[in-house]
Amino acid sequence: MTARNRFLVVLSFGVVVTVASLVALYGREELMARESAIAQSETAAAAAAAAIDSQQAEAAASGDFAATAAVTSDLFRIQLANPRIRQISALMPSGQPETFRIAVEVGGSPSANRPGSLVRIDDADARSAADAKNSVSSWKEDSVSTWAPILDRSRVAGLIRIEYDAAGIGSGIAPALFALMLGLLVTLVLVVFVSRSIGRRLGILLDGTGKLAEGDLAHRVEVRGHDEISELAESFNSMADALEENRSSLGNAIAELGRTSALVETRARENEALLKRTVEAVDGERRRLATELHDSTIQSLQSIGMLAEYAEMLIERGQYEEASERVISLRQRLNDSVAELRRLLFDLRPPNLDDTGLASALELRLSEVSDLGDLETRLEIADDLDIPNELETVIYRFCQEALSNVVRHAEATSVEVRVWQQGAGLRVAVEDNGKGFDSDTRPEHGHFGIQGMRERAELAGGELSLESRLGSKTRVELTLPLGSDTPA
Repeated sequence: MTARNRFLVVLSFGVVVTVASLVALYGREELMARESAIAQSETAAAAAAAAIDSQQAEAAASGDFAATAAVTSDLFRIQLANPRIRQISALMPSGQPETFRIAVEVGGSPSANRPGSLVRIDDADARSAADAKNSVSSWKEDSVSTWAPILDRSRVAGLIRIEYDAAGIGSGIAPALFALMLGLLVTLVLVVFVSRSIGRRLGILLDGTGKLAEGDLAHRVEVRGHDEISELAESFNSMADALEENRSSLGNAIAELGRTSALVETRARENEALLKRTVEAVDGERRRLATELHDSTIQSLQSIGMLAEYAEMLIERGQYEEASERVISLRQRLNDSVAELRRLLFDLRPPNLDDTGLASALELRLSEVSDLGDLETRLEIADDLDIPNELETVIYRFCQEALSNVVRHAEATSVEVRVWQQGAGLRVAVEDNGKGFDSDTRPEHGHFGIQGMRERAELAGGELSLESRLGSKTRVELTLPLGSDTPA
């Protein structure tokens, strides 16, 4: 069973339940209307019984005109208060069993029942009213018959009889019930018609969803009307547009991913080559240190050892003056060896770089350069710089190599070192006023140490730039990113 059929079954069941409820309501309203009519009749009878003086009623039943007029006036007032009272009568006992004499009758036939006429009452309700001293009513076709006792203290002095018109009571609900049932049937027909239309439009949406699931992203559904289903159709078309656009974007993303993968592979090859150059540079540095230790320090130590043996021999021979001269030479060579070892250790990692920072280390290096090359030096470092330790080592090595090139090759009289921050990076420049060289011609590997400085810059994630002309100054500048993981 489809959802639409289930909806119609539920709706039909609801209509049946509603009609049954209305029928029950109609019966209840009819019952309440009858009870209301009986209550109104008994109220009128009780009011009439209370309003009539029993002695005047007896006098009226005996033919007293004045008493008859007074009682008639009271009963007229009761009838006028409730227009549904068809007839109201006051009856007094005649002394014979179940026979009463009419005192006054309002609404009846004037010629048939005149005051003083004898009537025989065999109504069980009348006897019940007289015995119970309370109003008693019964429903007769379209009217209510009510008997009420006229009390003289605790004695029943007579009876009041009322015929109450109940015609049409409760019948007003029947047209409304018919109209409501007709409206329900019309509503049911309209709902069936509307549900068929809704089912057809939902079927179009369902078919569109199936085509979309099959991959037909170009399919769109026709939008009609301005209701919720139309909004749903518009949402469907918008979703299809978004899916088609996402598919295009996904294709672009896949192509971009391919380009990125190629770039990653290229960078990986470049990093591999850089790592290879780094290993070669480390091996070269080791060879250089080994060569310097062998050619300088070790030979100096061997020479010191030979001098020590010779001085010992002179002392054994008693040649103390010559031995003293050899000891002095021995001490000088020993001091030179210690200075050479300190220089090598300083080149590996200057102690004051850890103790006092980059500025002090550069000042010391510039002081050494000034002594070695008779140069005028100048250092400029921004005060608010916060340089990571690993970058301090990179900067120091760069300056160390650049200053060594100045001393060895520049034939300069002054050199300046500047360190400052620009944007998110650090800038380091070493500039001299020496003879310069042609920077358009790339130096051979290792010449002037440019290749080593460039590799150090690449390892640190930075860049190296060189400006120089023959017969003019030379400027070497290093740019480093702040906050990167940089090798020492």
